This record gives sequence, structure tokens and C-alpha cells, in this order.
Amino acid sequence: MEAVHLKYLAVNPVDLQWGTAVNSVGFQEIAPGMAYPPRNHPSRYIFTIESGRVLEEYQLLYITEGRGKFYCQTNRDYLKCRQIARNPNAALCFGKYSIEGRCSILGRPYDVPGFIPAMEKSYPDAVKRWSMLPEECVLEITPTVIRSWIYENDVPYTETWDFSDNTFRKERQ
Repeated sequence: MEAVHLKYLAVNPVDLQWGTAVNSVGFQEIAPGMAYPPRNHPSRYIFTIESGRVLEEYQLLYITEGRGKFYCQTNRDYLKCRQIARNPNAALCFGKYSIEGRCSILGRPYDVPGFIPAMEKSYPDAVKRWSMLPEECVLEITPTVIRSWIYENDVPYTETWDFSDNTFRKERQ
């Protein structure tokens, strides 16, 4: 069951003269396996690969807990899959982020519950072309550490979210 406790606030021209305004407050619980965004999510915040999204505001989100995982499909014969079979440590790197974790080979795409419906939402052509091939498999990556590199007043810092002990650190480099 969805637990949603949101209040939408009216913003008027006087608020905007201050240079900032709050348009909503509240919290929302998303249970494991729940669809996100939920059905009642305001349409201006919906993101799709095809249409993208540009928000005309800043968002402040505080995520208090969770155990997210990443899933992808690959060929069992590829070097990355053979390496993961021998050593489950993996890293995903993009932009200023590094996500380190443990990777498991779950099996064929159609044998992993929920994988094909999730893939069909964003990558229907990939499902049609490759998911039935006998050498295809699904990888599950469970993050243990997420790092980002930032600058504040020309000073470099590393931010580290460590899921093994649920801590956050910001360290000057």
C-alpha cells in the first residue's frame, strides 16, 4: 500500500520576489518492488527516455533508506561476464559518479521474474532482438559504495555513501 503524505502549496508573485518559493512538502514511502513513479505522480515530473524532462525548479530530496539494485542484460560469452563469474566485484562509472558493488549472474532474461516487463518499458527492441538468445543473461549489481567528485570554491572534495555501514562522508582531497 502506498503511503503518501504531500501538501501542495500555492505560490504567489510576492513569494517569487524573495527569489525562492516552496511549492510542496511531505514524504512518500516506496516499498520494494513498488512501481515508481506512482500513478498519482504529477505529470510534469514524469521522465521517459523518449521525452526526457526539464524541471523549472530545484528539487530537494532526502532518501532515508533503501536497497536499490541495478540490472542489465549481456552475453554470457562476453569478457565482462566471464570476469564477473570469477570475481563479483564491479564498478559502474559515469560523469562524476562511481558506483561500486557486487555483481551476480542471475540467469536467462525470461527466467528472471520481472526483468522482461521492466526492459520492455524502455527497451522493447532490445528484448525482441536479444533476450531469447541462449547465451543472454541478466546481471544484478548491488551497490556497496557510491562516490562523487565535487568542487566547492575551487576546492576538490569526494562524497562517499557507504552502504555497508549506512554512512556518508565528505572529504577534502
